[in-house]
Amino acid sequence: MKVHSLSLLGALAGLASASSQGLISNGETTLNTTEKIKLITGSSVNTTDGESFTALEFLDGSMGFQDYYYVSAFTVATEFYLKSIPVVNGPTSQPLGRTLWGGRLVETFGSDPYLNGIATGLGSKVYKDVGVIASAKHSILNEQETNRTSSGGGGGAGGGPSFSLSSNSSMSSANASRSSSSGVSGMGSMGASSSSSSSSSSGASYSSNADDKTLHETYLWSFYEAVHSGLGAVMCAMTQVNNTLSCEYSSLLMKLLKTELGFPGFVFPDTNAQQHTLASAANGLDYGSASLWTTSTIEGHLKTINLTKARLNDMAIRNLIGYYHVNLDNGTQPSTAEEDAYNWNMVLLTSISLV
Repeated sequence: MKVHSLSLLGALAGLASASSQGLISNGETTLNTTEKIKLITGSSVNTTDGESFTALEFLDGSMGFQDYYYVSAFTVATEFYLKSIPVVNGPTSQPLGRTLWGGRLVETFGSDPYLNGIATGLGSKVYKDVGVIASAKHSILNEQETNRTSSGGGGGAGGGPSFSLSSNSSMSSANASRSSSSGVSGMGSMGASSSSSSSSSSGASYSSNADDKTLHETYLWSFYEAVHSGLGAVMCAMTQVNNTLSCEYSSLLMKLLKTELGFPGFVFPDTNAQQHTLASAANGLDYGSASLWTTSTIEGHLKTINLTKARLNDMAIRNLIGYYHVNLDNGTQPSTAEEDAYNWNMVLLTSISLV
């Protein structure tokens, strides 16, 4: 499954040649440091060169059966497009369903990894075809609702950043350490020492522990299908994987998702899933909270080289890839939803031929 991510990134964005597209030129962003920080924290950007980028808006998409078929998923995606919501928090691949007591299984595509992957890939393709950014969730091993949250931190709400959306989830606070074992005790290259290790501190989210073989053969497959169907974003979960927060786990985000699967888009946090400033930025999160990623904080880490300029540039480009890939810069998406947006949805569906 290994793919060269940079080559795929360039191909998806149409940047294989030396041409320019919006805020990207020759594979590099034309933004300065301040503008990059605005971009990755959900603010609109207006450059001195006259280029502009409107802040992305996120909204939870459909769940389960609605995305099983191209036509029904197309209807959902068209509704988002006509309501001027560029990022759909979906398709929802996981929780995969390790246990029936995990909760929320009706929202996903079932516990068969292969069929789940086919449906997740189809959903990603439909959203891309319509012209909205697909953001698969929840990455990864988000297999139970109880104690999946942790206190403090910034990050998303219902899948978007806390400064722009409100939470739509009903969740229990973690009052004690929890661990959910998924797979055998040996961690292989994933680095954890035991499949039954508890969370690192009281009040932290539980940890789902799995070895490399389990991750590849069961939980990673659906994201592979989604990436190669045009996926533009990934929501990282609130939970821990192998005792490391999902949104700060380099082995998951930088190694498996972005390098091995070749994912070219951006990673953003679920509700309060971004806990630390540097750890999240350096280990794979690309879009986060302005309260954590302030201009002064990020610039300070750049000066001390705790965060490299190359990594910040990568974060900015990834925030733009999906936007340009689905042609959201073509000016056809309405700035606001019309009163008859739902009616136009049906007109659109009846005026095209779906194969």
